[in-house]
Amino acid sequence: MDVITSTLSCVAIQSTRQYAPVAGLDIPPVLDELVVLTGGPIRVADYALPETQELGRNAMTTLRFRQGVLLQNHGLITVGRTLQETQEINELVERAAQVFVLSRILGSGDVTSGRGHRIGGKLFQRLQDSPSTPDTA
Repeated sequence: MDVITSTLSCVAIQSTRQYAPVAGLDIPPVLDELVVLTGGPIRVADYALPETQELGRNAMTTLRFRQGVLLQNHGLITVGRTLQETQEINELVERAAQVFVLSRILGSGDVTSGRGHRIGGKLFQRLQDSPSTPDTA
């Protein structure tokens, strides 16, 4: 399942790429659960026109093995095994985007530690390897 949304914080982050290529590219893992549930930072895919194969290729190239990608000037795509899981990931990414935006406003560049990334990455891999449960929604 996949869900596409355009929430305020995610749109603000992915739209600033052209103006702040270092600071505005990705949603870093400011929350430990972002690494656990999505596989790491949420990256921004290169811009392409809506409803084109190029946009789809850009999204898939950037998404890789993660559970979410920001489409520059379009919105957020999240992917999960069920609609409920996809929506939970979507809400988590929006929360992480809000934390990231607010932390930048307050001048903090701190994100989760490298150790947190390694542990979260292992948990993410275990979740990916576990059997899928049918969507009951």
